Amino acid sequence: MNFKRLALHSLLISTTVFANSNSDNSNGINLGNTVIYSSTGFETTVRDVASNPTIVVSETIEEKHYPSIEDVLKDVPAVNVQYQMGMPVIDMRGQGMAKAMTNVQLLVDGIRANASDTSHVGTPVNTVSVSQIERIEVIPGGGAVLYGSGTSGGVINVITKKQTGPRATAGYSYGNYRGNTYEVSAGHTIGKLDIDLGYTRKDVKGYRKYNEEDSDYFSGKLRYDISDDHSLTFRYSKYNSDSEIPNSLTKAQLKDDRKQSGKNSGDIDEWNRDKDEFSLEYAGKINDNIELNLIGYFQDTDMHYKMFTAATNMNMKAAFDDEKKGAIAKLKYKYGNDSSVIFGVEYIDNELHRKQNMYMERMGTTIPMANIDLKATKESISGFVLNTYKYQDFEFIQGFRYEKADYDMKRKSFGSKVDLGGNTKDADNFAVELAVNYLYSDTGNVYLKYERGFTSPAPALITNRYATTHPDPTKAGVYYFNDLDSETYNTFELGFRDTFGISELNGAVFYTLTNDEIRSSGHASNTQHSIENINLDKTERYGFELSAKQEVGKFTFNESYNYVHAKVKKADDNGEKLDGKRIAYVPNHKLSLGVLYSFNERFNIGGDVVYKSATYLTNNNEGGKKNAHAVANVRANFKATESLNLYAGVNNVFDKKYYDYVSYSSSTNEFLYDPAYERNYYVGFVFGKIICE
Repeated sequence: MNFKRLALHSLLISTTVFANSNSDNSNGINLGNTVIYSSTGFETTVRDVASNPTIVVSETIEEKHYPSIEDVLKDVPAVNVQYQMGMPVIDMRGQGMAKAMTNVQLLVDGIRANASDTSHVGTPVNTVSVSQIERIEVIPGGGAVLYGSGTSGGVINVITKKQTGPRATAGYSYGNYRGNTYEVSAGHTIGKLDIDLGYTRKDVKGYRKYNEEDSDYFSGKLRYDISDDHSLTFRYSKYNSDSEIPNSLTKAQLKDDRKQSGKNSGDIDEWNRDKDEFSLEYAGKINDNIELNLIGYFQDTDMHYKMFTAATNMNMKAAFDDEKKGAIAKLKYKYGNDSSVIFGVEYIDNELHRKQNMYMERMGTTIPMANIDLKATKESISGFVLNTYKYQDFEFIQGFRYEKADYDMKRKSFGSKVDLGGNTKDADNFAVELAVNYLYSDTGNVYLKYERGFTSPAPALITNRYATTHPDPTKAGVYYFNDLDSETYNTFELGFRDTFGISELNGAVFYTLTNDEIRSSGHASNTQHSIENINLDKTERYGFELSAKQEVGKFTFNESYNYVHAKVKKADDNGEKLDGKRIAYVPNHKLSLGVLYSFNERFNIGGDVVYKSATYLTNNNEGGKKNAHAVANVRANFKATESLNLYAGVNNVFDKKYYDYVSYSSSTNEFLYDPAYERNYYVGFVFGKIICE
């Protein structure tokens, strides 16, 4: 029996066994009653939404002691975490490495966090400390009506803690590849005003040489309760990190020492990231039927990159500034028998500024190689409506969103303004959602959904550059406005959720057809430097998601199995036919199995194993595959006192040799590897929770 069949059979058998168990713990946990915010923007229950979400609450985060949000998401069934230049890329439903950064929408407290310069950064998931998280809501596939552009993969909403009363915590952890983590937080309620402060410091010395990162995270929150039904919340957060990145290794280097940096003496490869964010939110219940939510925010992300190659005396310095201003207004009106309609308006002004300078030093002479100064702005305004009409045991959902985006682009090369033949562009897009949700029992529901969504181009993608070897000398090396269209997708999804005995079981089957998918590539050689952003004809993705949970006595079991098939349906990529080719960096299979045993209220042990199948490295499927791998982890928690929690764990217990990233170099005809952590351990403590009232 092959692995995928075995995996599916194991999941179904275990679920069936537990569902028919006669254990005294027959009530289990009813996921249908779990609260979720991200599906509508307002509080609702999971069984009242036409989607297949995963909700990771703070208790789970604390029990597993995740060091970062990326580590939390690695355990979410529908999520595939990948890496690019040492930075995590969060994928859902088979977007692939390049598309995940634009088609999986990351939110923090309902505010967009994705950077607009998607060609140079990963998904900014680690700019929030896990100690400040109340819950993470992961919704695979869709959300275009509420969240607009870039949701074909799904939506991830990180929701920070909302606490009251006097409180203080302190924590420390050490891992041989995690380094040192220090955390403190404090809060107090004074009358109607609640103050919450938190600080996290990480000093990471990673698995490989020159794989280091120092980071600081500060958050402050002021919430003023105007009345029982009205509140104002001001948030400020600051994140800073300094990191050094090792090079990818050749096979020979890997065999010699997989922990080496791959650098020569004197080589430099450093990143500095700095992010400031301000937001002000009003939440109010006007009366029993009307709720209003208003958010205004400002984000400023600065990134600086420095590279020096000693062998060639090649220098590169780059600065990226991503500034985002936005406002969201949502109103929910309840009518009839548990029916409601949501009206909303969203405004975003996103500006990026990129400066790059590349040069060589030879015999005391500076030889300029590249000098780029790019300013690009995307300004969008959207209006949306989402109606949920309930008739007996049926909920009928209809949604519509319209978005207008305006672009402005300015380029300079070696200090001279580049003529683009104009510098403005606009795009009009719309999204549609139609769904029916059947609540067939007190615990179960089944839904059928159709969604039409879109991804409008990032600002930096609306220009191309001819190769310097172009046969027409008037075009050689020239930048120009392209005719890039927005991606559009159509998703069909059927899902269910129910409790069978002691077992929760939920799943979904989906099919997504994308038209005009945006593909970006280029040649970076000195003689052929070109940039190409084009629309492919059609891509398709289909698969299913299945997960289960049981509580049996002192045991808690979790199982999940995801299947995704992502391929190019029709595309001509500059003369190369890609019809039928699999999309790179998308594993077909992901299997997760977990168990937790609680000896008593103070002590528990747990473990899990995650398997991911092999992936292609290129969209033409000619560059080989990244191998499949399974990784097992174990952990223990001990509540020494009411205020002191101790924990420890071992990751990659069986010392599996696998890779965070594998690429194929067509120019050198060789594979390049970024080795993942071998077996590693961590220990830590958390002291203090609530100070006596």
